Amino acid sequence: MLEISYSTRLRSLLNPSDPHFFDYWIGKRWQSDEFLTSATFLQRPVTDPDETFKVCEKGWNCSAEINFVGPAYKCQELARGQSGNARLPFDFGLLAPKGNHTWIASATLGEYHDPQLKDVEPGGIPTFDPPFPKNLGAFRTEPVIWVGYAELVNTSIPPYLGERGRGFNAEAWRPNAFACEHYEARYTAELRYRDGVQLHAIKSRQLLDPIVNTTFQGHIPAVDGTEDNTTATPEENYVLPRDTLKYRKTAAYHSLGLFLRNMINGTISEPNTNASSFVIQTGLIDQRLYNARPNMVSQLEKYYETLVLSMLVKPRFLPVVWASKPDEQTGIRDSGLGPKEDYMYPCQRERAAIKFYYRSRILFSVYCVAIFFTILGLTAGALALRKNDGVPRNTDFSSIVAATRGSHLGKVPWDGVDGDSGGIPEEVMSMKMGYGRLRTAECNVGYQEEGDDRTDSPKPMPRSPDFGFGFEGNLDQTCGSKA
Repeated sequence: MLEISYSTRLRSLLNPSDPHFFDYWIGKRWQSDEFLTSATFLQRPVTDPDETFKVCEKGWNCSAEINFVGPAYKCQELARGQSGNARLPFDFGLLAPKGNHTWIASATLGEYHDPQLKDVEPGGIPTFDPPFPKNLGAFRTEPVIWVGYAELVNTSIPPYLGERGRGFNAEAWRPNAFACEHYEARYTAELRYRDGVQLHAIKSRQLLDPIVNTTFQGHIPAVDGTEDNTTATPEENYVLPRDTLKYRKTAAYHSLGLFLRNMINGTISEPNTNASSFVIQTGLIDQRLYNARPNMVSQLEKYYETLVLSMLVKPRFLPVVWASKPDEQTGIRDSGLGPKEDYMYPCQRERAAIKFYYRSRILFSVYCVAIFFTILGLTAGALALRKNDGVPRNTDFSSIVAATRGSHLGKVPWDGVDGDSGGIPEEVMSMKMGYGRLRTAECNVGYQEEGDDRTDSPKPMPRSPDFGFGFEGNLDQTCGSKA
């Protein structure tokens, strides 16, 4: 599979060895529309999911910074609320709330003209013999993007005075205008791989020079033997096809910028949202009222950065190179031509893990407290064993009764051969035990004289009988309490 350029070019002659031979730009490659359109609809850089785990091992999060040079748009606000002294290629008064337009973009003034010649053979070869016109195929200027838009500045009041689009509320809308020039810039981008998802973003950019350092002169016709009527000054800054390296780089930048200009060029007007622009398919427009989003200047710059980053997803294109060896194109290979180690690029890897950090002072204090209570428990247990003549108890119900028995249960021999090991002697286990009123407890105990509330009164007063566990013959399980 051959590598391809972002641009489509024609040639002046069939013989490349002829001194009058050169190729010249006629348009962008249709293959580039695939990922540029996808990036526009997704509103983020396009990525290749098949490459994710080749770059970053599964279970890890990776990030790497890359530096490259590419095209960028430098935008500047010209008018806010009033046109002032701004010289615009459209009527500022057409914008809402005074007018009925919410978007006006003029992005084709000075655009490269195709065809360059009226009479050409198939393949773009001129029908006449050389010499050819001096400016044939020249990039004379890069069109400035002029944008006017109505910004919804107050969302707490109705945007329209009546039916939608039939009269704008002047308190809710503000007209603005800005312009953007095409520059070359040095980018720093962060490539992030998070759990199988690629999240790439531009961290910074440094503007270098205009891609074509000329000023469009729209009122001056060009009479130079070509069909391109664009005039710009100074003419010596035209980028000509014979300057091959600079021309092809400019052609690639121009192709990418042309996609953006074609997307935003046109108008949106009310009522009924009449859109003669593809800008409604981008993230620059709020789909609720089809008006421009806030911070439009930076929004447009970031949209173009999204397109630039998306170029990296198609290594088949000529501008895509290895990050560690920028002088070598990647093509469709998974690795470079040289040793694998030469193509390794530094990155940061991380993944979530649970770790404990102990402070020595706190750790020592906690363990001291735990050890203290452990020793306290052992001491209490030793004292209990000593008090019980060294006989331990298990946790059976009979053992609990024996350990917590009242005085009325002390008439049987709890301690014996089995008792020495914490158990209960067999003769005690064979005795019947129940729960009821103890026969040793009298129902009438205590005295109190009639009419005397003192507790030391000698008059007897009934009280509740005592209940508890006892053996057969020591319990009364039939009679009730005396009244």
